[in-house]
Amino acid sequence: MNTLSLYVHVPFCMHLCPYCAFSKTLWNADLEREYLNALKEEIKFYTQAYELPQISTLFLGGGTPSSLSEQGLDTLLNLLTQSFQWIDEPEKTSEMNPETITPEKLAIYKHYGFNRVSLGVQSFNNSELEYLGRQHKKEVIYQAIDHLKNAQFKNINFDFMFGFKGSTEKKVIDSLIQALELNPSHLSTYALSIEPGTDYFKNKVKKVTTEQELYLYKCVKAFLEENGFCHYEVSAFSKPGFECKHNRAYWTLSPFIGIGPSASSFFQTTHYKNTSDVKHYIQNPLPPIATQTLAPLSQDDMMKDFLVAQLRLLEGIHKVDFEQRFGVSFIDRYKSPLKNLIEAHFLQETDTHIKVTTQGLFVLDSVLEALL
Repeated sequence: MNTLSLYVHVPFCMHLCPYCAFSKTLWNADLEREYLNALKEEIKFYTQAYELPQISTLFLGGGTPSSLSEQGLDTLLNLLTQSFQWIDEPEKTSEMNPETITPEKLAIYKHYGFNRVSLGVQSFNNSELEYLGRQHKKEVIYQAIDHLKNAQFKNINFDFMFGFKGSTEKKVIDSLIQALELNPSHLSTYALSIEPGTDYFKNKVKKVTTEQELYLYKCVKAFLEENGFCHYEVSAFSKPGFECKHNRAYWTLSPFIGIGPSASSFFQTTHYKNTSDVKHYIQNPLPPIATQTLAPLSQDDMMKDFLVAQLRLLEGIHKVDFEQRFGVSFIDRYKSPLKNLIEAHFLQETDTHIKVTTQGLFVLDSVLEALL
């Protein structure tokens, strides 16, 4: 692997959504400054301790990276630009919320070579946006898209959510119709999950049933495929040529470093995760690989991780790639469960790949459990 992917977790939001379980806190200027200083220390560790390969993809996630002040955003992006070596024309993505987008911030992103935006749309139905605790209405989405297009951003992902109380096929399709009118290149679709620690969990908010959720997922899949989008990963749909390169690095078990609170890494053949507490991170920003002796993953664990990640991609596992990576045939290694899953039409074998069928996609967790 001669390149590396980089994830940066920006934990700040202007408002905390009731369903979100990610590491986040309300933005303030003092905390932003302390966070950036801590981030500098973590980056310094990596660049001094390792001869890192060039960075091929960068993803700013959160939280809401676009909630940084203009000065904070410029400081962060300059730090990243100067600290690492980059391939020519890397994919650089930032998550943004519609209400935090300004022409001034987009100009800063453009100055540092950002070429992809992941926009937290969630819905084009104002009553649904209110239910989700979002701080924008659909009219603000249109304004954000105008800003993005004026700034010459052409590769735009929409985050889209379904499966919460009151979700119906009509509402989902109506939102998707409005989404496609704005010509996104990619959609990431998620069913609502009620996570411990969130307000929804504390208030015992109910989502739709598993059966309803599956039905809505099938509706989303069918509609987007009918409208020219390729379903290339469990939750991801793109126009041809606009797959997310950064996320593909995760799904193909390529090496990546995550910096910032709660950021995960797969580096030096081991997995590890930073502390999720923002204030604790600011006080102790060094990652676990700097402070602990981490054992590299065993061959079996590597194969399991590869299998779980790769089968999320609808192209599946390339049999020759698996054998070259692990020195064993995938067919031989998983012979018994593989035979049963193929006979049950949950997996299929082609000349080159093992991949999930449409039927298998809808029960992927069970397919993986059977294999492992």
